[in-house]
Amino acid sequence: PWELARRKKTNVLWNVDPKDYETPDPEKIADRVVNNVEPGSIVLLHDGGGDRSQTVAATKIVLQKLQQEGYQFKTISELMTLQV
Repeated sequence: PWELARRKKTNVLWNVDPKDYETPDPEKIADRVVNNVEPGSIVLLHDGGGDRSQTVAATKIVLQKLQQEGYQFKTISELMTLQV
């Protein structure tokens, strides 16, 4: 936190961790996201450490399901400018 403050940066964490590294099943990963997401959520997905094809497949499912529920997707910069 000290270094971030010194550089005038904001520390941003996630609140949904579907543990995509634990299962090869994209549907299970997607269900963990969809069942735990709420407005303003930040989802942690892993893109390194071996074959991440299950994460890529799960991401497609998540985007489709959440769009159907009316969710929109924003960058961190966009989220930080929203009025709550």
